[in-house]
Amino acid sequence: MSPRHFLPKYLVLPFVTAAAVSVFVSTRVGEPWKGLTVNMAAAFLGSIVTVFYVDVILRRNQEARWARVRSKVFIRLERVSNATISSVRSAFGVQPPDALALDPMNLALMRREILQLAEQTLRPALFGIEKMNQRDWKILAANLQGSVQEIDRLLTLFWRSLDADYTLLLLQIQENALAILTSYSIFPDIFGVPKESLPRKLDGSSSVPIQRAQYQLASDDVEKLLSTCSRLLRALPPHQE
Repeated sequence: MSPRHFLPKYLVLPFVTAAAVSVFVSTRVGEPWKGLTVNMAAAFLGSIVTVFYVDVILRRNQEARWARVRSKVFIRLERVSNATISSVRSAFGVQPPDALALDPMNLALMRREILQLAEQTLRPALFGIEKMNQRDWKILAANLQGSVQEIDRLLTLFWRSLDADYTLLLLQIQENALAILTSYSIFPDIFGVPKESLPRKLDGSSSVPIQRAQYQLASDDVEKLLSTCSRLLRALPPHQE
């Protein structure tokens, strides 16, 4: 049972019931029992006030402590999203934005530029994928594997600081990255290979249709990955200018 429901069910309700019973009994008995039951009712109501006051103070202190932790976790989330988007940028041979070189410490500017990459520059992804060679694919696969592992670490270490929305986005980034990695691991001799160097199928026919289909599938997965990273960046608290 969550702490939110524990207090009303196991503390407040019994105290309120006990206070109501004490008040009712006080109207049916004479002194000294009447005064005793009234005092008991007051004590029960005072206990409710005390419990809520202590609960509010404890929650406030806990929130203050975890606020500092969450700010550090948000930095980690932004880093993994930025790194994943930058992995695609590097694989596509796209140069980093000039603004980042001019002011690399401006985090708000960095987020805007990374979002520009994810939502516009790197799309449509099929154009970039068709230009990738085998070396580009190996590097992209290694970088995406690193993103998957980093998300595992984040979820393991900081699950208490993440609400369901952030957790879902991290898992979705993992799923999108793993979809790309799975396609690449199945067809490593197809991705990034020039058409004239593609291996023939068993019946001797060209493998170009297979490559074309795999490129289209990979481009869809890359665009989903970019979209999820973008959603995570937009969900994070804004940087102070």
